[in-house]
Amino acid sequence: MGVELLTTGGKLIQFGFAGLCIILLAILVWLLDKLIKILQERAVADSRHAVALEALTKEVGEIKGLQIEAKDHLLSRPCIAARK
Repeated sequence: MGVELLTTGGKLIQFGFAGLCIILLAILVWLLDKLIKILQERAVADSRHAVALEALTKEVGEIKGLQIEAKDHLLSRPCIAARK
């Protein structure tokens, strides 16, 4: 009688572990699917950021050029304080 309980209980435990494994695998697949979606969204965001940084770099270059022109223009003017 004790042997029958062990074999019956053992099969129930085995089925329980098999069911738990299936549930855990399903959760793992679901998490991987969500991770892939997040990584794809991040790739899109990264490409948008790269475009924005390129535009910002271009604008900063233009502003720097204008600042150099303004500095050169101011330096070419005579200094009022130097006259006596």
